[in-house]
Amino acid sequence: NNPENHRKYLEEFSLKLISSNFRLGLITDTHYVKTPDIEKRGLKHMAQISELTNYTNIELMAHLGDVVDGSKPKSETLSDLQRSLKSLTQYTKCPAMLSWGNHDDNSYYAQSFTKDNLFEHVVTDVEKFNMVSKRLIKNGGFNSNGNSNYYYKDFNEYAIRVINLNTMDIPYAAKADGTMLYGGQNVWAISDEQLN
Repeated sequence: NNPENHRKYLEEFSLKLISSNFRLGLITDTHYVKTPDIEKRGLKHMAQISELTNYTNIELMAHLGDVVDGSKPKSETLSDLQRSLKSLTQYTKCPAMLSWGNHDDNSYYAQSFTKDNLFEHVVTDVEKFNMVSKRLIKNGGFNSNGNSNYYYKDFNEYAIRVINLNTMDIPYAAKADGTMLYGGQNVWAISDEQLN
């Protein structure tokens, strides 16, 4: 918990890395939600991986999904996504990418914490793109297919292409009664468009 010890560890860790290798910083399943214990822990983990880029020559930082817990009303989950993105990128000196997990669309809340399972509780792909992916794509120099949550970046000096697929590429739509057509909590898909 001592910031000075943390910095010292990062400096020592950076000396062990081979500078000619591609370095990828990974974090996953932070399940951020604004509660006293989880809020501090989730934001701290994201800020620490972000800060790591200051001490090492990490080429790319990636969050592999379930950034938020998705267990609150939609407005709170959207706020949690904003706060998480800020924490994840505030100190970053390299491009950052984010893959969406099955908690990030808030269908967990719709299916497990409400009795109605309504589509109105879900954070759609368009909302995720406008709030998060659009900014990451622009700031990181990623290549994308329009307004999509899948994108890639070439690292020519290493002959590496990093591809971020969207495994939550399901049709976000409501049935006639307002319930979700497909619940993102239990249904996953990668569209043919992403693979072409």
